[in-house]
Formats: sequence, C-alpha cells, structure tokens
Amino acid sequence: METENIQNQKPPTQEDSSIENVDTVATLDLKPENISPSESVVHLEAEQEYHQESQEKDTSINDTTEESDDKPSSTPQSIDNTITLLRDQIDTLQIKFAERGKHWSREPSLIISVLALSISVVFSIIGLRQTFAEDIEGKQETLRQTVVELTEIQSEMAQIAQQYSGNPLLYREANVNLNTRRAVLLDTAETLVEELGDSVDPSTLLSLAWQFQIDGRLEETREFANKAFDLSKSVLLQSAALKGIGSSYMTTGSPIHDLEQGRDALRRSTELFESRDNDLDRFNLADNLLYWANLERMNGEEQMADDLLEQATNAAKGINILHPGRQTILMQIQQAQNNQISQDFLDPRGEWQLTFANDSSKKGRVLIRFEQQSQGYFINMQVFSNGKLLENRTGSAAFLGSGKIIFQWQGIRYNEQSQTPLPSSGASILDVLPDSEELQGTDSAVGDEEENIILKRISP
Repeated sequence: METENIQNQKPPTQEDSSIENVDTVATLDLKPENISPSESVVHLEAEQEYHQESQEKDTSINDTTEESDDKPSSTPQSIDNTITLLRDQIDTLQIKFAERGKHWSREPSLIISVLALSISVVFSIIGLRQTFAEDIEGKQETLRQTVVELTEIQSEMAQIAQQYSGNPLLYREANVNLNTRRAVLLDTAETLVEELGDSVDPSTLLSLAWQFQIDGRLEETREFANKAFDLSKSVLLQSAALKGIGSSYMTTGSPIHDLEQGRDALRRSTELFESRDNDLDRFNLADNLLYWANLERMNGEEQMADDLLEQATNAAKGINILHPGRQTILMQIQQAQNNQISQDFLDPRGEWQLTFANDSSKKGRVLIRFEQQSQGYFINMQVFSNGKLLENRTGSAAFLGSGKIIFQWQGIRYNEQSQTPLPSSGASILDVLPDSEELQGTDSAVGDEEENIILKRISP
C-alpha cells in the first residue's frame, strides 16, 4: 500500500520543490535543481509533522527559517514571506553598495582632479616660498646697505670738518644735514629689523646697536644688543652683545640706568672666556674686565673698578709674552688704573673747534663720541694749516684724576709741500671744568715742540 501511494504520488515539479523545500533552497542559494525526488518525499512527511509542532508552539517565520534542513517550513504563505524577507535583505545590501559607489581608485576622473589639485597646491607653495625668500633677501640687502651708509656718514662728518674749517656756520649747517640723514637711516634700519625678525644677521644688529649708542638712544641699544645675543652662535658676538647690554644700563644719564642689570650682563660676558685656556680668550677676558672697570669708574664705583682692573691684570699676564696683544692690553689697564672719573666732569661728546695759541695758521676740528672701547670715548682730530689738511688723528679719550682729560692718538701727517703722508703720534692734555664750553691745554706730537691749544664746543 505504501508502495502504491508512492507510485501514485506525482513527482514534484520544479515549482513545488521550490515551495516545499524553502530551507533547502535558502541553504543552497535558491537552486532547487539540487534536490532529488526521493528527498522531496522525505521532506514532505517531515513537513507535515513539523507543521503540527509549529502550530502548537506558535513559532514565528523567522524562527522557522533558522531550523535545520530536516525541519522545513510548511505553508506557501510562510515560504513566500521568507523569500520576500530574503529578497528585501538582498535589495537593502544592493542599495547600500550602490550608495557607497565605486572605490576612488576606480574613478579616473576623480584621480585626475586630485592630482591636478595637488600639483597646483605644490607649485603655489613653492612659488610663495620663493617670493618670500626673495623678499627677505631684498630686505637684508637693503639693511646691509643702510648700515654701510651710516658708517659712511661718519667719514663725511670728518670731511665737512675739513671743508668748512674756516666757516663754523656752514659747518654747522652741513653737520645738521648729515645728522638728519643719519636719523632717517636709523629709522629705516629699525623698520627693516622688525620686518625681518630672526632673519637679521647678528653682526648687523650689533653695528646698529653701536649707532644707537652714539646717539644716546640707549633703550634701542639694549633692544638690538639683546636680539643680537639671541641670534648669535659665536662666542665673540655674544660677548660683544652682552657688553652692549651692560653699557646701555651703566652709562651715566641712561633712561634705563641700572647698575645691577649692567653688572649682570658684563659678568656673563666675562664668563664666556673664563673656562677657555688659550691666549686669545685670555686677551678677551682681560679686555672685558677692563671695559667693565671703566664703566664702574664712570659711575663713581672706585673700589669695584680697582678689583676688576686687578683681575684684568692677572688675565693679561697669563698671555704668552710673545703675543702681540699682551703689551697693548697691559698698557691700557695701567692707564685705566690712573683714571679717576667723576660724574661731575663735563660730557665731552660732540664737535669741538681746535685752535693753536702759538700758530694762528693752524686750526682744526675734534670729534669726540662715546664708543664701545676700553677707554669709553673715541676721538677724531683733524688739523689744518692754511686751509690744507695737515694731520688726521684718531685715538681715545680718558679722564685723569687731576681734573684733566687726555687724548692719546695716532695718525697720518702730510708734508705741507708734497702732501706725502707720514705716521704721527702724540697726546693732548686739557683741563676739564664742569659744563665748560671751552677747554685749554697742551698738544704734544712726537718730534714736535709742545703747543698750547684751545677747544671750543661747536655742537653737542
């Protein structure tokens, strides 16, 4: 009987197999051709038994689809629902994939656009950097030229002193013009330094610091010397910068006068050479100590000055006796030990007219300015005879304890007839009176007789 039923059973069509064996179809990627007729009969019996159990337990279609292959779904509706669910899931995945689009590496137009943009950005950056570098280089060159012009003005001041030796009014006018030009150049330099930032050469900053020092602009001196120190990698430049900072604080009459701040800077300048064991560093150490001592003495700190001069002497004596700088620095220290500088003495800076009491045919000009030298003051003296340059002298000025100021100088003397240059040297000693507009004293050149001279202030 069972055999008859089996024989009378119609073989399942492809559609019936798909409906009755949804789990198998789902498992086999919806390929009903993989199911044989014998398997369909077995599955049909199992389906009826499973259908009764599913009604008793009232399970959902989703739970049914998760059962194993020997417990397939029973109703066409549940199968349709399952297939619909599967199709919806596939559609959802397809939509998500479509929304995601192609990978950027498979989009030629996108790649070309990105490359074009990248190349444009790179070339723009290169162009901007090149323009910036050219701008910096141009400003640096302008600043260097400005410093050169400031230096040349000093020479021009000496030249007009010779040109207008017999006409103080014309000399004053020319001097005012040069000082106006100098002020403009300093303002230009200050602006360029601000624009260049850290691209300024430290030596240029130091040169400008000295120019400000000459003008008495000590706040700018400190500012530029500080910047030079920060940018400098050279010990010598760092030392010079610290000396500039120290002098800006310790110069009498400075708007930022502060002895302790100045001493701190000068102490640091000497420490740069204390641990370095060679003749050049011993010389620099002695010179820094001498410079510091002179500033202390200008502030009336005699004991401090004497202690520093003793340290300078010990450093100088450590220099090899054959070193050319040894004797020079020892002589400068010896001279400084004889100086007794008081704040009551006049400030000798400025332009002075020189006359010789014994020879009315000889006249001259004396320029005295403060400079970063061991003696504190730099002098340029020009002597004329009958309107022709007779002698050009340069040297240093220092105060003596007896209320006098001494000029020690070296120079070039010209033969009055052939104008042949010959070396010369000597000293001028003048009486110093507070707030005096006239100095009187003697001038002694090597090989010449002592002459009486008078200096009258032309301009401060």
